[in-house]
Amino acid sequence: MLRGALGSLIEHRDFPTPWRRAPFDRSGAIDTIMEQLMGVGSLATKSSWPGDYLTTNLAEIARFVEENARVEALRDRDYDGLEALLRDFAHERSWRWKGAQRTRYGVLTRDEVLAQRDKVKDELGKFIAASDADLAPLLQEALQSLINAYEELKARAGRLDFLDLLIKTRDLIRSDATVRAELQQRFTHFFIDEFQDTDPLQAEILLLLAADDPGETDWRNVRCVPGKLFLVGDPKQSIYRFRRADVAVYEEVKNRLLATAQNPSTSTRASGPSHRCSHSSMQPLILSWAPARMGPRPATFRSSPGGPRSPGGRRLSLCRCRGLITTTDVS
Repeated sequence: MLRGALGSLIEHRDFPTPWRRAPFDRSGAIDTIMEQLMGVGSLATKSSWPGDYLTTNLAEIARFVEENARVEALRDRDYDGLEALLRDFAHERSWRWKGAQRTRYGVLTRDEVLAQRDKVKDELGKFIAASDADLAPLLQEALQSLINAYEELKARAGRLDFLDLLIKTRDLIRSDATVRAELQQRFTHFFIDEFQDTDPLQAEILLLLAADDPGETDWRNVRCVPGKLFLVGDPKQSIYRFRRADVAVYEEVKNRLLATAQNPSTSTRASGPSHRCSHSSMQPLILSWAPARMGPRPATFRSSPGGPRSPGGRRLSLCRCRGLITTTDVS
């Protein structure tokens, strides 16, 4: 766990500001969770079917509480140790068991007991999440010395990692007006695919280079040169957090661009296999609509043997062009 936390902090060392630690009564929360577990576990003895799956889960909960009670009869409650046990217990497979509909627990039905069990399970999950949030700022502070040691080792070895390259590139573009202006003039268009997987530093670099004001150094205030920036992204695909990818960056950049653009345009992907097709019935539509609507802007097309050709002999094909439909010579 500590090794993973250190690795994550090293990957995000360009955010050195101490994390805020919200008030959290961990001991009180553990006491409450144990009382809730004891209450729902006691229902196991009232089951009309001792072999029922839900009853088995309730019996395991009761046994967990009883075993800790025996230990605490000999010494005070160890909150650190008990939290670790609760974390392990939250992953028990029996928490998913629901039991049989016909099983009763005294005057309570299976559904009523299941609702109580699931509520305790939910509270246990909330406690673990809150405890993690309370621990994170402490770890960030405690591991700073190791992060500094990592930086010193790289400096002595004359090495840079991938994040260093991004940080130094961003710093150079942001702080050096001459470099920024030269790169803004050199690159006239930016076409970015899978933008939902963009690192925050990459987004900052991109917007600074697309700015219409060479003197602007804050990417949040950038107004892009019209037509210079073309982004393709799907927030529903942002699930891997590859190289610090954060879907919140995608949403923030999108909203800022739409708020500042003079003539914003967006496109949504059609459903079904319609993007991967080559059909002769589309030829009149492509010839009449695409050149007039889209002009000479480029798109990527997939060749289709035997597909329709324009009067000039240009073979036409459709593909996943994601918002651009035009003609292209694939002969």
